[in-house]
Amino acid sequence: MRRFTLVLAFLILSTGRLAAQESDLAQTLSDVGQSYASAYVKPVVDALGMDLNSGLFHTAKVNNNFFGFHLYFGIKVFNTFLNTEDQFFNLQSSGSVPLTTRIGNTDVTMDVPATLTVDNAPTVFGNEDPNTVMVTVRHDTTISFLGVLLPVSFDTTFTQKGIGGLVRTDNVPAAIPQIEFGTILGTNLMVRWLPTQNIDTVGKIEFFGIGVQHSVSQYLPRLPFDLAVQFAWQHAKQSDPVTNQKVEFTSFATNAEISKKFGILTLYSGLQLEDTKVDVAYTFVPVGNVADVLDPVPINFTRTGINKGRGILGFTLNLGPFTTNGDVNIGKRTVISAGVGFTF
Repeated sequence: MRRFTLVLAFLILSTGRLAAQESDLAQTLSDVGQSYASAYVKPVVDALGMDLNSGLFHTAKVNNNFFGFHLYFGIKVFNTFLNTEDQFFNLQSSGSVPLTTRIGNTDVTMDVPATLTVDNAPTVFGNEDPNTVMVTVRHDTTISFLGVLLPVSFDTTFTQKGIGGLVRTDNVPAAIPQIEFGTILGTNLMVRWLPTQNIDTVGKIEFFGIGVQHSVSQYLPRLPFDLAVQFAWQHAKQSDPVTNQKVEFTSFATNAEISKKFGILTLYSGLQLEDTKVDVAYTFVPVGNVADVLDPVPINFTRTGINKGRGILGFTLNLGPFTTNGDVNIGKRTVISAGVGFTF
């Protein structure tokens, strides 16, 4: 459970860290901040979705009678392997910066179009050393001064350090308790849950997931293997009323499962469709000198996970009531999943 909390906290901490450092880029429009934040946390969203949509089943066998007793409780652990492209991002966005030009003895301040460019910037899982963010202004315009239109030219480049990664890693592990019980009309219910946790630097974290596994074999009694389908929904939320910060994670998954038992060994496989979405909202409060000219800026964005489908191949060992399983998940990223628990 602690591992899962840390993985979810990556998302929270990264946006909080961005809010604290965004004053360096405060001359740009708020959508620039949103673009940077979205790219910065992208691999967290991808990895969290890949992890939590794993381990949803370890057999396709569901009791086919009208009513039967089935109980499984255990721990599911996962690890998503990141690619090199998850360590950095490139970004180009448009905004404006206030620049002052001197005309005669008068200083005139104008909002001038600017281009923000970020090359090979570290994501939350990238290098801790930040790279350089460049804001380029090349703009010719005119200004009315004492009733006369005067040409004004801006050609300026600002450089500023960006944001470093929180942790350099190629692996994102997580763990979650899982309970399954049934069976009614060939259907089992799966529940994932964590008690609400309050962390001083993060706020309140909540997590709940539910899934329904239904036997298809009961309609095809002559099949030499077990066949089932499953639907799962999971939701995690972080909220901090002090900083007005909120992060919500929602995932949906549906799969078709097949398994065959050979004594204590069960081989299983499946095809799964899934979708992950994370909504991030916080308020950037300018600090330092820029606080005199900029009001608090609301930052809101939605990021969807990269993975939409996967293939699953695994095995389960039933040693009396003790059950252990492991599988490999192949999608946009590779995930390994394992579980230990008891089945009655």
